[in-house]
Amino acid sequence: MNWGFFALFIGFIVVSYLISSFIIFMFARLYTKHYKYHQAVANNCVGAFYSAITPGASGGQFAQVYTFKKQGIPVSNSASIFVMYFIISQSVLILPIWIFILFGFVINLLVIFLLLFASYSKRFLHFISVTLINWLYRFHLIKNPIEKTKSIKIQVENYRIELRRLQSNLPFTFLLILLCAINLIITQLAPFFSGLALNAFDKSHFDLWPKLYDCIVSLNFHQMI
Repeated sequence: MNWGFFALFIGFIVVSYLISSFIIFMFARLYTKHYKYHQAVANNCVGAFYSAITPGASGGQFAQVYTFKKQGIPVSNSASIFVMYFIISQSVLILPIWIFILFGFVINLLVIFLLLFASYSKRFLHFISVTLINWLYRFHLIKNPIEKTKSIKIQVENYRIELRRLQSNLPFTFLLILLCAINLIITQLAPFFSGLALNAFDKSHFDLWPKLYDCIVSLNFHQMI
């Protein structure tokens, strides 16, 4: 094993956790000035653990919201934090993508566009939450249309509120976009340096920068799917 590259691999993982914890810390400080960075690190590690042990990484954010509550941040504010985190992380995810993963790019862009449009168009929101839901219910594709309608309206309203919060503080938003982008690249380079540590590449046909690019694009594609 190449211990220098192995150290870089471990370093990438640690730095990624520290940056994502700092993002959580900055969001939390929007609601309270008493939140500490070490609390954000603990919250981030709790989320990572529960994401790893639950199907589809579905339990991570629930555990983090519960941890926020134990740390003194109300559940409603915790939910708002993760809505804002979703807005920024999804926006960052589509930034470095090229034609290789155009389909995934379009899907992610479409999700963001539809959420934005639903946030500002009451007619479109009514179409999604009432007309479309009733149509799906008529064909027995969903159950409990009233509950689905209520849930969609609540989610879109939360999205609208947190989007306006981000728009009202652009320097803060741009800083978080930069941090998310750096964190994304660091996370996606970690497997590559793991391969370097294990001498997994053919040294006679090794070109560093194309390999780095392929690693980022391939993992972005995987994330899109």
